[in-house]
Amino acid sequence: MFVLENVDNIVKIDNGECLRIILKALKEIKAPLGSKITSARVPIYEIHWKVLDAKENGTPQSRRRWYCVGLRKDQFEGGLTGKKSSFAWPKNIPCPPLSDFLDDWNCLNKPHNSTQQSPSVHRHLQKAELKLISEGKDPNQLDYVIDCFRSSAHFHNLSPCITRSRDRGHWITSRNRLFNKQEMFRLQGMDPTKFKVSISQKSLGQQIGNAMSVNVVERVIQSTLKAVGLLDQAAPDRWATGEALSQLKASRGKTFYKLVKNHAEGERRIVVELSEAAASPAKKPELSNIRFIADTGASLHLVDRKSLSGKQQQRVRKSTKEIALNIANGMVWSSDVIDLYIKELNINITAHVLENTVPVLSMGLLVKDHNYDFIARKDTGPYLEKESEAKRMCFEAHDVPFRVAA
Repeated sequence: MFVLENVDNIVKIDNGECLRIILKALKEIKAPLGSKITSARVPIYEIHWKVLDAKENGTPQSRRRWYCVGLRKDQFEGGLTGKKSSFAWPKNIPCPPLSDFLDDWNCLNKPHNSTQQSPSVHRHLQKAELKLISEGKDPNQLDYVIDCFRSSAHFHNLSPCITRSRDRGHWITSRNRLFNKQEMFRLQGMDPTKFKVSISQKSLGQQIGNAMSVNVVERVIQSTLKAVGLLDQAAPDRWATGEALSQLKASRGKTFYKLVKNHAEGERRIVVELSEAAASPAKKPELSNIRFIADTGASLHLVDRKSLSGKQQQRVRKSTKEIALNIANGMVWSSDVIDLYIKELNINITAHVLENTVPVLSMGLLVKDHNYDFIARKDTGPYLEKESEAKRMCFEAHDVPFRVAA
């Protein structure tokens, strides 16, 4: 079996001639010589095609795409003798409300937020909102989506198509802002909490726009598997039953899966404070008041730029390459590092300097680079230990390293 996808305009190119050529080629595919499929050189695929819309398959996005399914005839009863398969396209389901896919935070207390956009985008937003107001509709209370990077076209309770060129998303009037990437994921039928992000926000938006709508693809593949006997006919459709929608709604207010390198998935994450504060320049102690937390879920050592002394800030240098970090405050890019001496542990570290983070020591790097053992016992609590040195007791602090007073 195979599944193909393309833009819906493929059916109109050259008055349908392009599609006719494609379908003819697919229908003429024959079994290779000597194949065990069939001894006869006859076409071996049953072909079905249809234009499907995401809004009719479980997500409030107007996204029409051409889908084509090919079923190998030896995979269903009577296929090689001319009998048709039981394949049927998924039935349309009611479009859920857009609010089920949106995070609650809004910018309504910032009435001039749209002025932060380009002049043309600002004009499109003004035009659309003035039109809605003239029709007696309140854009601040109703979920209208404006395709602001192209025009003043607006849609109630429905997102226009998310494309690669709309990598920043569309404007949602009830939130007075653009879609965030988590909302764009949900509108494409994907749960953002299941994904790890290690690229820029622009690249992420472009990939979302290039992606196929998971809700549509899942339903098409499920119908295809049923037709060739690889899935029980009674297998439930998660989008029709509402299970998939419930999962997406549960992800509202949450972000992408945290990037971790030194923390085994499935283990409980532990964030601790060391029993003594202090960080000084490497190999040259000086007074400092940086209190680090040690995090089993942190991939790298981090320090807040504002916590560094004047002398320390002079020693900040560029790292060999810019890297993406997914921290509690969101995804950021880091290009600055500094060498620091951690007094309590008597070690030198290289920490990435960020504008807004609680200072963090990566427990994984303490174990890997400095030969510490991290032990968490019910009777004693967590502690760091290395060879014959005294135990460094730790105090369990936060489930995640939100910004706290240092």
